[in-house]
Amino acid sequence: MTQKSYRVAVFVETSRGYGRGLCEGIADFAQCNGNWMFKGGGESWKKGIAGIAGKVDGVIARIPDDEMAGALSRLGVPVVDLYRWREYPRIATVDADHGAIGRMAAAWFIERRFRHFAFCGYHSAPFSNLRGAAFKETAEQAGFTCSVYEASRFKPDFLGKLILQAEAYGDPPDSRRLARWLKTLPVPTAILCCHDIRAYQVIAVCKELGLDVPRDVAVMGVDNDRILCGFAYPMLTSVDPDAHQIGWTGAAMLHERLTRAGRAVRRALIAPSRIVERASTATDPVAPQWLADALRFIRKEIPAGVNAEEVIRHVGRSHTLVERAFVKALGNTVHQEIARLRLREACRLLQETDHPASEVARLAGFSSPQYFNRLFCGEFGLPPAAYRHRHFR
Repeated sequence: MTQKSYRVAVFVETSRGYGRGLCEGIADFAQCNGNWMFKGGGESWKKGIAGIAGKVDGVIARIPDDEMAGALSRLGVPVVDLYRWREYPRIATVDADHGAIGRMAAAWFIERRFRHFAFCGYHSAPFSNLRGAAFKETAEQAGFTCSVYEASRFKPDFLGKLILQAEAYGDPPDSRRLARWLKTLPVPTAILCCHDIRAYQVIAVCKELGLDVPRDVAVMGVDNDRILCGFAYPMLTSVDPDAHQIGWTGAAMLHERLTRAGRAVRRALIAPSRIVERASTATDPVAPQWLADALRFIRKEIPAGVNAEEVIRHVGRSHTLVERAFVKALGNTVHQEIARLRLREACRLLQETDHPASEVARLAGFSSPQYFNRLFCGEFGLPPAAYRHRHFR
């Protein structure tokens, strides 16, 4: 029996990494699970929708306003929205878990001992508000304050285009307002921006103000757009929201409705996968400066199996002075801080690579896989393989 084929239109921007990730997830699902033919679609939805009426069985789209939602609803076919600017009764939604993104970013900065936090986004953009609120709440629950940029009020249609289309790499439309806010922040401050282009803009304005990134201001974006992150100088640290999984889940949701396996309009949120660390956050907000230099030396030399004596020789100060400074500022001896950073690096490798545990142990500077396994189990209550199974996607 020949499998029924379905005609699907996709209205998702491909000008930025997030949209391309969504499309890759949709395409991978179609290759593995659906006999789909893609019809029409693209970024210009007004022209695209006019050409697909009566010619498609379903639609996956990023819906920025009521006008597009109404036009898609009038097609009379199942629709899945991957934007969720607003929820519509007859349109299913799959979106990033914006609260989880904000909490992940705040926890990451807190673990690196930042004490001052800030969030920069867009006024009245739902995804930005959710990320900022969660970031601020997490920082405040840990006993810190968080400044939130009071962004300029853009009209909803302008803001939708600004977010869904490729912004220019020049000055943001609110650069003067943004500069005034940045000058009020204490040094050093950890800033989460609502997405990578906003982070790119913040870094550009910091340069104009003479603020050093990352020493004065550590900047993190969201989307892990490799082009934007690479264009930023220093290169931008970013939260990976797992766009591929969002696209895959949206395609699976549409497939359920097309095949009558599930008729209900469903909503789904996808957790972020990881934080990709780059130079824009490569700093340690501790004093004196030689202590920050010591921590950078440890991170650099972790694969070589650095030990406490090598760190003390590197900073050129007495054993007693170095140990006291570590305990006072970090709460750890030099040896304990090395072990902590090794375990952190091992966790990153387990989540981001498919290296066997023995190779992870070597790259994280452990003397043997057995010692690594014992220390890891003692810290996390489960062996490295189980940790990877829980976190790796």
